[in-house]
Amino acid sequence: MSGIASVGIHKGKLRKAVQALKYDNERSLAQYPLGALLFTRLESLDWTIDTIIPVPLHTNRYRKRGYNQSQLLSEALAEYAMLPVITHALYRNRDTPPQVGLDSHERQRNVSGAFAANPYLVHQKNILLLDDVYTTGATMRACAEALTAAGAHQIYGLTVTVAEPN
Repeated sequence: MSGIASVGIHKGKLRKAVQALKYDNERSLAQYPLGALLFTRLESLDWTIDTIIPVPLHTNRYRKRGYNQSQLLSEALAEYAMLPVITHALYRNRDTPPQVGLDSHERQRNVSGAFAANPYLVHQKNILLLDDVYTTGATMRACAEALTAAGAHQIYGLTVTVAEPN
């Protein structure tokens, strides 16, 4: 990855907002304040971005939750930044258990090879990969590997929060 950034640490009001978006169906939080905060953070970075790609959910989890919080955040950021979002360029090719409660090695093993990307949609593009929380980086790395294999030029990662260091 060419760069990784987050709005803030996964605690306090940011943590509550991310959890409400993800688990309590508080979808409006994706637009404001979270989308606005992501835009402010993105503006502070010297990254050249062609498109935003959300970290995908497997279809089973998508059906259960009814939405992908990373896609909602991507769409909100795209409105602020006037960038396109490609929601089907990256996909999970197998279902994985939730990462919550897994250590760093278990997380990496859990998502290794779980993603694939469409080369026709990502070839030679500078991509902003967007997710809600960065814990160990396992998901971002697995997504970046799939995007790189499909010919993406530069891959940057942006999340709302990053886990507190131990």
